[in-house]
Amino acid sequence: MCSNSLHRSLTPDSAQTNSAQTNFVQTAVKTQPTDLQAVINRTLRSLRPRLKSQSEQRGIQVVCDYGDLLAVECSAEIDQVFTALIAQAIEAVSPQADAAHTDAHTVTVQRPQVTIRTMQIPDPQGGNPRVVVCVADNGAEISLEEQSQIFAAAGKRSSSALRSCYEIVVHQHGGDLQCYSQASGTEFWVELPVNQARSLA
Repeated sequence: MCSNSLHRSLTPDSAQTNSAQTNFVQTAVKTQPTDLQAVINRTLRSLRPRLKSQSEQRGIQVVCDYGDLLAVECSAEIDQVFTALIAQAIEAVSPQADAAHTDAHTVTVQRPQVTIRTMQIPDPQGGNPRVVVCVADNGAEISLEEQSQIFAAAGKRSSSALRSCYEIVVHQHGGDLQCYSQASGTEFWVELPVNQARSLA
């Protein structure tokens, strides 16, 4: 499903990144060690029909750049997060896929692409590492105003699915969920603590 080539995705500005842990109020959920990359692969298989255009050569390209990750303690609802974010990325680039099919010989039509990166980052205090999953697309830019409201009920680009993602990642798992966008595309940045018990300490 994923090609092995690398793609430069957006890198979030540390000044923009919120510390969700400071506002973390955990909802009681049943968690278990989970292989997030297996969850992502399962999600991609379920969304495969949406990746194809009328012309197989001009469908949406998926690039996966997976790092070495520990299993993450999370609930089954984490599947909903990656389904929603990957579906959002596919929707963002679908107009490009249609344009490429309509005018397949025009070299200026950019191949629509969804990129998924995973990495593990250490806890600066040495206790509980965190896993990061980035879902990026090369679709149209989202304005700064829309980015700031994308997980809010009043946001123009918001949806119940994105609001649920924020609830699951931030409030149920003590993680962080951010949206970054510029002319080259948009990225959703999911950060989760590996160990839920330690995240409460």
